[in-house]
Amino acid sequence: MSASIPSFTSHRVSGWLIALMASVAALVVFQARVANATADGWAVVSTLPISVLLLLVFARFEVSLHSDELRWQFGWLGVPRWRLPLSEIQSVELQPPATWTEGYGIRFTRHGMLYNLGPDPCLRITRKNGKSLRVACPDAAKLAALLALRLNDRGRR
Repeated sequence: MSASIPSFTSHRVSGWLIALMASVAALVVFQARVANATADGWAVVSTLPISVLLLLVFARFEVSLHSDELRWQFGWLGVPRWRLPLSEIQSVELQPPATWTEGYGIRFTRHGMLYNLGPDPCLRITRKNGKSLRVACPDAAKLAALLALRLNDRGRR
């Protein structure tokens, strides 16, 4: 595990997901108050923690470049998270944002895995084993340039 300080970090917070979860929680509380029934109390007790947990896990996406690896993670809890050593990267290519049919989140697509939380440009990373993945971030062009520099430096050594 590398304890290096990232040379690049980009993140996106999903406002629409936060609004959706807050709306669901408010609706459950409102329905429980209107029904004024203790039987609906379990709905409030279970829905609010689940909404908070979903927000903590999925409402944020961060990509960071460290000296020896690329890391990306969802949420403020840092789970789920992935790491890819720079030594395993064959090439990097900047691509347009994922299509609406590919959606947001963690997706298996015809182009390989997609990690995406918003309509941001994607970075297609081809690994030395031939598999590719795409990671979306607001500063994808800057990340692509930094990764290309790191890969070129590695090739000269």
